Amino acid sequence: AEARQMVAGIHVEGPFLSPLDGFRGTHPRKHIVEANIADMQRLLEAGRGLVRLVTLAPEHDAEFETLRYLVSQNVCVFAGHTDASFDCLKQSIDLGLVGFTHLGNGCPMEMHRHDNIIQRVLALSDRLYISLIGDGVHLPVWLLESWLKRLPTNKVILTSDSMSAAGMPPGEYLIQY
Repeated sequence: AEARQMVAGIHVEGPFLSPLDGFRGTHPRKHIVEANIADMQRLLEAGRGLVRLVTLAPEHDAEFETLRYLVSQNVCVFAGHTDASFDCLKQSIDLGLVGFTHLGNGCPMEMHRHDNIIQRVLALSDRLYISLIGDGVHLPVWLLESWLKRLPTNKVILTSDSMSAAGMPPGEYLIQY
């Protein structure tokens, strides 16, 4: 009951992400799985009604079944850690995908200069909420400023990627949940 008073909702990022290096970001490959309704139901049950947002890679969701299920459960679905094609993204949007998680991150350092996930999402920015990590580390300040000038302001979500070890010097830290 106390969590419900303090937490507006839970964002589940994974395990339904691209297993490809670069796209999966720091998510361990061994925990990445194809999107499926059975695992999603378990995650929703574990969230006890607080799961409000799920990030998944739509190209790893056969027939978009998990996306459709989440939409039927009134959960917002964002794409992220993905190399979804332009057509896959458009089809996902038509089925209820509403946003993209931390554009410019969760992708390889080197990609095709024209046809890449960043350009695909920017081309669809009028149809998606776009989350940007605005800490000056995940995106250089000049790039963040450039995107903020060009993206629809009512479709931008600025977030941080901070956690309990934020600001600490390089090293190994025990993160307790």
